[in-house]
Amino acid sequence: MEKPAFNYSKTDNINKPYLKKLHTNGFIVKYWRINHPHIFKTITLLVFWLMATICQASTIQITNQQCGETKYNLKLTYPHYYNIALPLIKVNHDIDDCIKLMKNTYLRHLKAKTNGFKQKNIRDSSYFNLNYHTIYNTGNILSFTLIIDEVKYPTIHVNCPKIISFNYYLNNQKKLLLPDCFSPDFDYLSFIHNYCYQEILNNFIKANYQFSHTTLKESIYDTNINNFQITHNSLVIYFNPNEIISFSHGIQKIIIPYSKLTLSSKLRKALYCK
Repeated sequence: MEKPAFNYSKTDNINKPYLKKLHTNGFIVKYWRINHPHIFKTITLLVFWLMATICQASTIQITNQQCGETKYNLKLTYPHYYNIALPLIKVNHDIDDCIKLMKNTYLRHLKAKTNGFKQKNIRDSSYFNLNYHTIYNTGNILSFTLIIDEVKYPTIHVNCPKIISFNYYLNNQKKLLLPDCFSPDFDYLSFIHNYCYQEILNNFIKANYQFSHTTLKESIYDTNINNFQITHNSLVIYFNPNEIISFSHGIQKIIIPYSKLTLSSKLRKALYCK
């Protein structure tokens, strides 16, 4: 009688109950595990590595979503994000809610100012365009901005875009807030206020802008800083037009290297652990 390829006994199967789950493929797996242990181990490790890589999904897929009203010069282009291992339902839901709110706010304002959309020059006097920019996109953190380009009816101002930022931990789709970025013993607000003031002050002096130092400092310190972005090596703070300085100066963008900050262990892990 031909000798079996490997010894198999009920006792062996009892001692290794996980083999019972293999059913038809159990004999194949057991054969390779016993007769070619090194190959079996290599294949097993390769499978786990591939699974881990897929689960990390370091490249998130992005699709453009669009909506608008041609009649009212309303055009919105915004993102939906997809991860191989994790459907980003909450992230996309938050984006949709934000888009809906901005669209309805613009149309309500336009309706009120044009006597129920009865003015003839609506398209020539107002518009609302929206686009986006994904800044940091890994398997651990998603950071992006919505860029709003709006002129309200009627207006005498030169238009200047403004920014709304979003930051998420992807493992639980929880919003990443500014306090979450820093160690509990780090006075981040004082540091950020001082840093932003010095950077903007230096920029304005170099550009020969006429402004009040005291007013600028008070405006920065009175601002609730929540418009920020996460990048691979720095924290980016945004101040929208009219937020701390006159409309004509536009968006103020301050880049703070992580080397000057005391980051929380959770953020460090999310940034650097792939």
